[in-house]
Amino acid sequence: MKQKLKALVSSFLTVRNLKKPSVCFFDWGVEEGILCAVAESAEEQGREAGKMVLEILAGKKAQDIPVVTGHQEISMVNLETAQKLELDIPDALLHLIERIIQGFSIDPQRWT
Repeated sequence: MKQKLKALVSSFLTVRNLKKPSVCFFDWGVEEGILCAVAESAEEQGREAGKMVLEILAGKKAQDIPVVTGHQEISMVNLETAQKLELDIPDALLHLIERIIQGFSIDPQRWT
């Protein structure tokens, strides 16, 4: 458990110290400091995975379960990261963003 926690903290602190814009494909990445994403919903992915597990537990073969693509893509930006990188995001673009994050979801002082 301690090794996993160290890896998580190391990853988070790396994100906090990025010098260039970064992009990801998961909603939690922007919450942790990545600049922006057109992200898949982790909640939707979990829901779909749970449905598949139930089908397998009911006896269905995994190979018979169709691939499911996400339907809830979310445009996101982290304004604290943009400010840190000295990027100015125009209001016209901000109005199109579905979810604006104002900071980081983990306080790094707690882990150092």
